[in-house]
Amino acid sequence: MDLMEKIYQQAKENPQIVAFPEADDPKMLQAVNEAVSGGYCKPLLVGDPEAIRQAAQEAGVDVSGMEIFDNNDADKKTVSRLCTPRAASKLRGSQTANWPYRLQH
Repeated sequence: MDLMEKIYQQAKENPQIVAFPEADDPKMLQAVNEAVSGGYCKPLLVGDPEAIRQAAQEAGVDVSGMEIFDNNDADKKTVSRLCTPRAASKLRGSQTANWPYRLQH
């Protein structure tokens, strides 16, 4: 088993939440589709929900069971539910460093 096969196997054994920004882009939706069908992750689609659903329908990707994060409605509570402290500190700089972040899934 080569290195990439090991990585894919580990991902399948313990799929993590992966955020897909610009999820209304057809190429991003294809990546989501491949990752989900391979069982590698639990996708979090980021963007305008209506635009994501429309683009997914046009691309033939079923997003009905996927979580969609409306980045137009991003507030401290929502971001804290989805991000680790380190990732969140990159979103808004040092003012978010003390937020209580934990992944809720």
